[in-house]
Amino acid sequence: MKKQLLTLAFVAAATVASYAQGTITFANTIASRIQLDADGSGPGQAVNVPGAAALNYGVFWGAAGAAESALVLNEGALGTAHATSAGLIAAGSPYVIQGAAVLSTVSIQIRAWSSSFGRDWELAKRTDGALFGQTDVRQVRLAATAGPGTIIWQSATATAADRFNPFTVVPVPEPSTIALAVLGLGSLLLFRRRK
Repeated sequence: MKKQLLTLAFVAAATVASYAQGTITFANTIASRIQLDADGSGPGQAVNVPGAAALNYGVFWGAAGAAESALVLNEGALGTAHATSAGLIAAGSPYVIQGAAVLSTVSIQIRAWSSSFGRDWELAKRTDGALFGQTDVRQVRLAATAGPGTIIWQSATATAADRFNPFTVVPVPEPSTIALAVLGLGSLLLFRRRK
């Protein structure tokens, strides 16, 4: 009887473990606000993302060491722009990375885009005037399903390899703007060559 109970206990533990999924703490603070560079003048001119600029924030992830192009959007809920605090992300914590094992190390990138595009980051990235931005790719060790999740944010001046720095979102430039910039650059090069 004891052997049967012990066997059942091991089977139950293995079953629970197989459904366990790793988590992160998907939240930033006033020391790590997302910035908005509305006119393309550079990060130094960026301001905290206003609440009116409705954004979706998604976790893109893959196996440890995966390239950015191989990362996929997590199936869990998206974070959104915080309604009352500019540049902060509103999302539940702990945030479950669907299909990733507890204590596993995965490649993660956080991306932001105009919320009117739902889960379609790629479409937002190609649409004139839509906002988009992204962090670099980091290797993150996930925490237990019940949490607390692994903290992933740090302030702008910190350098922890497994935590993200704040990033900047920018409007997608219109094709005419790009063409004008290329024409101007070509003119400068031609003028310099003649000199």
